[in-house]
Formats: sequence, C-alpha cells, structure tokens
Amino acid sequence: MCIRDRSGIAYYTSNSILGKFNPSVSGASDITVVGSKISDITISHKLNNLTDDGKLTFLISFFDLPLNTDSSMTGGDSIPDYLDNDSDGDGCFDVIEAGYEDMDNDGLAGVSPIFYNPSSATSSADERGRVVYSGYDYTQAVRDFNNNAVFDFQEPGPIPEFSLEPKATSISEGEVAAFTVAFNNANNIQWLMDGVPISNDAIFNISSDVTTLNVKTSDTSLDGKKFSVLISGNMYLCTSSSVEATLTVLALPTAPILDKLYAFCDIGDVGDLKALIGQTDINIYDNETGGSPLNNNVLLSSGANYYVSAFNSLGDESLLRSKTNVIISSPEIVADNNAVCMGESVVLKVNGVPQTVSEFEADNPALTRFLEYSGSAYFYDPTVQNWNDADAFISTLGPGATMYQINTIAEHEAVWDALVANNYNTSGRFWLGLKQYPGLKGNPEEVDKGWRWLDGRGLDPTWDLWYDNPATSYQDEPNDSPPGCGEGCSEDGDEDYGQFNYNPQMGKFFNDIGENNGNSRAVVEFSGLSGVNWYRQPLGGAKSLIPGMVSNSLVETPAVTTTYFYEVTVNGLVCEDSITITVNELPLLIPADDITACDNNLDGDSSDTNEADFDLMQQRAAMLLSVSDRNVFFYESNTASVADSIPTGTPFTNTANPQRLYFRVLNTDTGCVSNSLGSFDLIVEDLPPEITIADLHDCDDDTVGNDKDGEHTFDLTSKTAEIQTALGGSASSFAISYHILLKDAKNDNAAITSYTTLPTDGSEKEIFVRIKDNLTGCVRYDNSFKVIVDKLPTPLISTIEIEQCESDGQIKYNLNTLVDRYSANAANETFEFYLDAALTNPVVDAETFFVPVGISSQNVYIKIIDNNSLCARFDDVFTAVGPREPIKISFTVGTNDTPAAFTPLTFYDCVDESSGTPVTGTFEASIFNDIRADLLAADPDYNMPTVEINFYKSELDAIFQRNVIDVTQPLLVNPPLKTQEIWAGVQDVGVKIECLGRIKVADLILTPFPTFDLPSTQVFCTNLGNDVITVTNEGGIYTYAWTIDGNPITQLTKEITIDSGGTYTVTATDNLSGCETVQTIVVNESEFPLFELDDLTVFDLTGDGRNRIEVLTDTGALGVGDYDFSLDGGNFQDSPIFEDIPPGIHYISVRDKNGCGIQSVAVSVIGYPLYFTPNGNGQDDNWQVLGVNGVFQSQSLIYIFDRHGRLLAQIAPDGSGWDGTYNSTPMPADDYWFRVVLEDGRTFTGHFSLIR
Repeated sequence: MCIRDRSGIAYYTSNSILGKFNPSVSGASDITVVGSKISDITISHKLNNLTDDGKLTFLISFFDLPLNTDSSMTGGDSIPDYLDNDSDGDGCFDVIEAGYEDMDNDGLAGVSPIFYNPSSATSSADERGRVVYSGYDYTQAVRDFNNNAVFDFQEPGPIPEFSLEPKATSISEGEVAAFTVAFNNANNIQWLMDGVPISNDAIFNISSDVTTLNVKTSDTSLDGKKFSVLISGNMYLCTSSSVEATLTVLALPTAPILDKLYAFCDIGDVGDLKALIGQTDINIYDNETGGSPLNNNVLLSSGANYYVSAFNSLGDESLLRSKTNVIISSPEIVADNNAVCMGESVVLKVNGVPQTVSEFEADNPALTRFLEYSGSAYFYDPTVQNWNDADAFISTLGPGATMYQINTIAEHEAVWDALVANNYNTSGRFWLGLKQYPGLKGNPEEVDKGWRWLDGRGLDPTWDLWYDNPATSYQDEPNDSPPGCGEGCSEDGDEDYGQFNYNPQMGKFFNDIGENNGNSRAVVEFSGLSGVNWYRQPLGGAKSLIPGMVSNSLVETPAVTTTYFYEVTVNGLVCEDSITITVNELPLLIPADDITACDNNLDGDSSDTNEADFDLMQQRAAMLLSVSDRNVFFYESNTASVADSIPTGTPFTNTANPQRLYFRVLNTDTGCVSNSLGSFDLIVEDLPPEITIADLHDCDDDTVGNDKDGEHTFDLTSKTAEIQTALGGSASSFAISYHILLKDAKNDNAAITSYTTLPTDGSEKEIFVRIKDNLTGCVRYDNSFKVIVDKLPTPLISTIEIEQCESDGQIKYNLNTLVDRYSANAANETFEFYLDAALTNPVVDAETFFVPVGISSQNVYIKIIDNNSLCARFDDVFTAVGPREPIKISFTVGTNDTPAAFTPLTFYDCVDESSGTPVTGTFEASIFNDIRADLLAADPDYNMPTVEINFYKSELDAIFQRNVIDVTQPLLVNPPLKTQEIWAGVQDVGVKIECLGRIKVADLILTPFPTFDLPSTQVFCTNLGNDVITVTNEGGIYTYAWTIDGNPITQLTKEITIDSGGTYTVTATDNLSGCETVQTIVVNESEFPLFELDDLTVFDLTGDGRNRIEVLTDTGALGVGDYDFSLDGGNFQDSPIFEDIPPGIHYISVRDKNGCGIQSVAVSVIGYPLYFTPNGNGQDDNWQVLGVNGVFQSQSLIYIFDRHGRLLAQIAPDGSGWDGTYNSTPMPADDYWFRVVLEDGRTFTGHFSLIR
C-alpha cells in the first residue's frame, strides 16, 4: 500500500498507514491512498493528545481494477486492464495513453529494465521503488482528455492516419522545395529531417496548419536529405510516421564560355549558333536579363549581341548569361552600273559583310586605333562614362566591336605596353569587360566572389592581376573603397565592375569600382573580319588576284567585259560572291556649223549680254541628217557631265556672246557617249543701243489757239542730232525715223517729222523712234519720247482787298496764308510777292510782312510759278471780254474791335500722374465748338456766313495768322506745359477780308484724376449679418456714387453698408474739375457649411481593404462657400475624397475657406481587426467589428465561430467584443470565423487570428 500527499511525501508499510498530527498546520492537506485487493479499512487513533484538536476527512473511491476493457472488442484479449499493456486494444500502450513516456517502446514507463542502485546515477527507480525519468510528475493525473470519467487508455480513440504523404522532390540550389501532407484524426504533428525534429527557422517554414513544409536552399548541402512527418491524436498519443521523401538539390550550371564572335554565311539561326557553341543544354536570349529563350528557328541579326545561359536537368538556368556577338556575312557585289562604256569606271561595293578594321576606323573618327594584336584591333575611346553607358555605346558600333576582355597575360601585356606608348596611361581609368554578378557571390554573400568576363569565363587565379599593395590606399583588391575614404566606406559588395586604374601606383593591375563612382574610358576591341580578297577575270582571260585590295569596295575601269570575284574570311569562315561587268565601245563625233542671230533683248543695257533664242532641235536635225542610231546632246561647258545636257524642247537663250556650245554623240543602242566633245558658236549681233531721249517740253501759248488749250506744234527733227549723239555714231551709221504708233516703228510704216498736239491728246503725246544699224541690219524700235505742252498757272482771282485791324495802326500780315485763295494748285507752285507792278521790288519776308507806321494802304503784286514746268503767270483775263489784269493784294488799316462781354472759358483734362512721368494732355475738338458758340453769343456780328474764326496758341500767331489750330482734331498739351492759352482771330472774308478782332478765348488746364484705395475683392458671410465697404486714402475732396451689379445705391458716402454679394462700383468725382475715377470691388458670398451625415458616402467592405469616404459636393450641396475638408482633425485638403481609411468611427470636418465657419460630422467605416491577443495586457484583448457602436449600426448581429463552424459567441455592437473564451474557457490560438448582419441590411463574413 502507498500513501501519497500532494507534496509528494510517500513511504511504504506492510499493512498500515501512520499519520502524525501537526498542531500548527494551517489549512488542510489532501492524501491519496491507492491500494489493491483491500478488504476493509480501519481507522484508529494511536496516541492521546488531550490539548489539541485535529480533523481527518476520508473520501474513499473504489476502482474495478480487474476490468478488461477490450474483452468485447475485435482483436481484444482476456487480460484485465491492470495487467494489460494495451487495455483498450487500440494498438497504443496504456503507459503512453495515460500521459507518460515509454522511451524504449516496451509498454512500461521509462526505460527498461527498472532497477534501483543507490550507487548508480542511472537508476530507473528511486529508493521507494518509483519509476523515474526526466519530465515525470507523480502529481500528474491519468489522462482523460474528453473529461468523460473514462481514462484514455481504457477508451479506444480514433487512430491518426495519412491521406497524403510527402513525395520525393527535385529542385535547383537557391529554390524552395515544398512537401505537403494530409491526414485524419491527428492533433499533433511533427516534421522530421533524417528522423530529427525540425521547426521554423531561416531554412524551414512550416505552414500555420502544419500540412506544408517549405525548405529554402542556398546550395546543395541539403541534397539527399529525407523528410517525414509524425502525427498523433489527443486521445491516441501514439505516433504514426509517414514515408520518408528524399530531397534532391541540383547545382545550378555554370554559364558557358563563349567566343567573342560567331560568324555565318548568308543566314544563321539560333540552332546554328548553338551548334557552333557546341552545347545543347543552353538557352540563347537577345537581352542580358529577363525575356524568354529564343526558338532555334529564330534568325540571327548581324551585329547583335546574344546572351547564353546553361540549364540543368530541371531546366533551371545559370545565374548569369555569357555575352557574344554574331556576324552574318552575306556578301553581295553591287555595281553602280552592270554595263559601262569604254573608259568608264565602275564602283563595286559589297553589301551584307562586316566592316574591315579600316572601315570601322573611318566610320568612328572619335576612336583611335592604338594596337593590333592576334587578329584584333584595339581602339581608345576618350569619352568618360559609366560602365553600362560604355557597354551600350560599344553595342551601337556594329559587328565585331566588344569591350576589352583579357584572354591571355601576353595579350594584357601588349595592350598595357601600347597604352603606355601612346601616353594614354596618364588619362585615368579604363573599363574592362569584367563584371561581378550578385547571384554568384554566395550565401552568405562574399563580396569578392562572382567575377566573370562578359564571355562567361571566370578569372584565372594564376594571373593575379588584382592590385594589392599595403603601402597605398588601394589594398587587397577587389574591395569597395580605399581605407580612410571617409564616412560611407564599407566592404558591402557594391563595386561590381572591373577597370584599369592607370595611376602611378597601380601600373598594369586593375581594381573594382561602382558603376557611377568610377567613370572611366572604354577600350574597344574590334575583331572578326580576318581577310578580304578580290579577283578579276577578263572575257576570254584567266582569273587573277587583285593585289592590295582589302576593303569591301573596289573601283575598276575595265577595258573589256570582265567578271569580278569577292571572298571574305570572317572569324575563319570564307563567304563569296561574283558579278560580270559588260564594256561597250564609244561613238565618233559629227561636224556642226555656227549659228548667228540678232539680240532680242530690248532693255538697252549695253552691260548686258546680247541674247537671242536658238533652236537646238533644228541644229540637231541638221547634224543627224545622214546618221542613224545616234543622238546629239548639247552642253554649255566642256567639263559638263553627260547628264547636264541642255534641254532642247524650248529655244535656248545664250548667256554669253559669242557663246560656244559643246556636244556629245550618243549611241542609242548601247547608251555610250563619245569620249571627246565637239563644239560650235552662237553669235548674237548687237541691236542699236537703248538710249534715253528727253521729253520735248514747251509752255502753252496762243500761237495755236490760246494759252490755255494745250495745243502746240513740235518739230520732231530737232531731236535727231541729240539721238545720233546718244548712239555715238555718224549720220551714215544709223537710219532714224519718227512714228506715232509702236507697230509703225517696228514695221517701218508712217514716218513723220513734226506733230501738233490735239485736244484729245491731253497736252502730251508719245513719239516712237525707229533706229536701224546700217551695218548689221539689226533694228531697235522701242525708244520713245513725249511732246508735252506745259500749262500756265491758273489764278482764281485778280485782287483781294484786306482791311487789317491793328491797335498801333501798322499793317502786319502773313502773305503765305493767302496763296490758297489765289490758286487751287498752290501746294505745287511758288508765289513771289512784289511792291511794284513791274515786279522789280520783291517782298523780303512774306510770312511777317509789314509796312512802316503811317502808311495806311499798300498794294502787293503776285507772280505764280509752276514748280515743275517753271511756266509763270502774273496777269490773266478774268472775264470773258475783260482785259488782262495783274494779280495783287490791296491792304488798308482798320481797328481791333473785340466784344467786351466775352469771358475766356476754362477747360480741364483729367490725367494720370501716378507714375511720376510727365503726361500729355488731350482736349477734344469739341471745345472749339463751345468757344465758337460763346463768341457768337458775345458779338452778333460774328454770326455772319462770311465771318471766319481761326484759333491759335499765342497772340503773335494770331496777328500773323500762322500755326492755325486744326479744330477737327484733339489738341495736345505737351509737357512741361500744364496750362495752354487759346487765341481767336476773327475776320470777314466776304467782299474783302476785313479784320473783326483778336481775343484770348480759353485756358486749357491739366488736372489729375481722383485717387483713393479700394480692395479688389471682399468676402460676405451670409450667416454673419451686414458688412461694410470702405474707401480709404483719398487724394482730395470728392463726391461718391455707388452701384451694385449696375444698379444705383442710395448711399453716397465713402463707406456703405452691404447685405449681399455682387459687383460694387464706386465713382469718385473731383468737385472742381469734374474728373472721375471708377473702381470696382467684387464681393463674393460665402456661408457656413450646410453639412450633415446625409452629405457623406462611405465605401467600406470593398474587398480590397481600401476604404474611402466622399463628401457630396454637387452644386449647392454644402452651400455657396468655397470649402475644404479634414479627417479626424488632420490637415484640411481641397479634395472631398478620403482614401485608405482605417475602419472605425471618424470625424469629417468641412470648413469655409473664407472664414464663415466649420461643421463636423461623425461617420462610421465598417471593418474588423485581423487578429487579437487576449493576454490581459490591456492591448488587443478583445476582438470587435470596427465602426459599430451604440450610435452607428447599433442593431447589428455579430457571431463568432471556430474553424469547425461551432458558434462560440454572439457579441453586442456596443460592447467590448469577444474576449477569446467559450463558456469561460480560453480558446486556443487559431483562426476563427465571424458573420455580421449590419443594421443597414449588409451581411459579410471573414476570419481572424487569435494569438497567444
């Protein structure tokens, strides 16, 4: 029998249990007694203790240990449970199902055999006979997982079993392998690798439902590993093991090593390129990264770069692609002419072949060739650029051009020596075709690994070309930056490009550098075209090599028909083509005569070349009269090309005199043209020269008719001597005749010697002159002159009487003001004034004419001279039967009478002087109407129709009647004047000119516009009552008038009260000058936002998690203001849309930008958290639908389910949410589902995680 209390105190007796009272104990202790085959129990008190009380309470339970649970089960036995290792017959030992461990799987707890040895530390039992092992606890109750009062070892549980076991998987290094299982009745799962348990770490990732294991590889170290799964149930603790699945990890292949160049004749496809490379397990691309492999039948492009990767049996490719260049050599000889004439050259060019080194050099003058080595040419590019730009530039250079890659140490030595010899090593750095590929740096990354040449080769470690000198700042290349370079330097693998660094320290060695940190120059290697040969084979002759021709073009002058052959060797591949050139004989020349003609150019310019039109078609016909199969082409130069012949469809006009033309003879069958040129001359005889013949003028007189009818007789022969002199010849050299009509002069008809003008001639007539050169017979007939009868001036009046009013009695007058009264053509005439009728005493100054004081009368005589013809008149017959009268002015002296009742007027012009610049005033012409009206009102005598009133800017101008103001135009008052006097001169111009007076009539004054300040805009808040508009900073005393939207306002002060928005206009008027200034202020109405919950639209539960809130802003929806918007007190924005809003209760505020107020409204956005952590720390302890409370969606229904669909809870919308329990029992960490029926009728479901 064993007695055991909860503290683990136990000992054995044969048949009794002794207990000792502890009078000081606090509380009670439980004691469990377990026995077998007990017939009765006697309780007795062995010792008396009369001073202390004690209490012993027994709870006696009896168990039917002889029970045989599996006696009635299929495959059961007859062994009672207390002796049976598997009481429920489910194949799982009782000791395991009871909750203990059986490490050696023999049905007994712990490890057999069970023994106790006080001197052994490995005893499996203690001194009391109890089995002991790590983790065993004698206070642990026997398992009854489902709490049904039946121990698990006496109750068969569902046996876990696999429905899907892990399968063998093959991947390439760097990929992730996935193993998946499926099972039934299992609650406990353990993944194993090679029988060892594994858990989540950087390599292994087990899914949340434990059914999938993802294995991340970085190399092949996991190749051959076996993965399996152990499963057990909550009521069946024995484990079931899956099969072991083997993981195969294949190494990624290495990119192939390629030639820099592959060549093809005529055509090549991707399959051909693979064949040349010699590998089948490769893919070919047209880009360095990305894209899809090219199919084998894709045609290759000459000059294109191709990128080649290798792949393994899984189809996984190498981490990098090697680079090569393809040349398609498709030689095709093209001639500029397949048939030539003897002596002509033919240009043969070969298309479809790569450039030679010389052609490459000529096409790229910016590059300098500095070395030829082992079939390649090396070029220096002076452009400083980053590596990728250099690589892209070289790709544009065409076939055969690559960035320099070191193939051998000997090559490197040669390149280095050539660079030094050309002094390029002082220019800085040079890029290499060497890159570091991140995927080849390993895992974990090793920053000095992964270097490859562009053709796929790795670095030969025997070269040892990385620079390493501890005495310099570049130590142990490759690295990132030299020591001591400052903040930011680190060995982080960012420098992925190789370069020469030709400084005095590094010499021929190289270092690594970042793409943009080491801008360098490129060394371009050009290779591929190794040889060109040309051959010729004359008709009937042998084929022979053309020595020295190594380019892709050839110029030949074959003497006979010849076949040419071209062979090109590209990268060891020979491609060829041929062409035959036919040679034809040249035709012989034909005789040609000169052609003579008269000049057809009547311009008369002796410096011009004589010109005539020559019919070359007629010349050709004459030359080919007895010749067939020939044609003739004419040329202006003996150096003109065959194609530059003169067109013969129209007459040819010579450009020189004489002009020699040349011709070639064409064989119309072969197209060959004579080798030499024939010639003939075009001779153009001179016309008599064009001369200028002066018109023959004479003033009208009364020898024929009268001196006003334009009739007069002219002797034309008086011009003959003048014409002969102009021609420069004698009287016998030219025949001269005169003709009325041009056609008569041309045809030598109706010659005349004199001409009398007719009334129909209009006082002038053109006479045509025919001139014939008696030596050449050439005639000019277009010379002419006019006979012109010049009119005498026509006076309008004989005498004008003038009474001049002067206060001093002296006659003063501007005689020039009268010329328009004497002649209608005064602007084209000259007037001379004299004090005597014989015209011998001239007036010295007609503008300021005066006579001495005391002389009360004076006659002034006038002579009128036409400015063009100089014909003059000083008298005329002014009546039909009257005598000739002199033209004169008769002066007498009167008095200056002015109206005493007239007061000079004052006029103001409003000007803007705000800029400080002097301003010109402008007075409208209408002011003179006002002055005239006042003058007429002041003196009725001025109102006569013959009274003339003129205005002047000064009294002196009025006296001499000069500078009359043009009253039809505005009058300008220019700076610095600000005031201008106006004078009037009044005279009666009726029978005689009678002075009625001179008077000052007006003052013109410039005055500034009113000035004041008024803002251009103002805001009126309709919700805040009336407002005011105020004028400030007035520059004077003004009256004000206001309008709103064009309608007058009764308020006439500078400040007005307003009760609405609109366009307000104020007019300020200067009380003295009447000048007005108008300004406008636009008052914009605004108001407090009329914003309610109904003005919001919420877009939640959208499925993509992107909730948004929109404020309805349709016209007038919020009011007339200009509004912006804010979410939860954040910054205001112009957009009424808020996006990516987290679920919950939010506040939207609408603010009038003009300060009329802010309105805020609460709004609900429905959502839910994806997880919660009910661990009692006050954070995320409850799960609740967000955006619901006692106000929003308060009648919503929210249900919580476990993954099996069991309803766990229904939570209130306004409550704290679900606390993660079911019937007060905490639920395990897992995914849980919910269903929500919102008050607005929407329903949605989802799931979240409980995390402990």
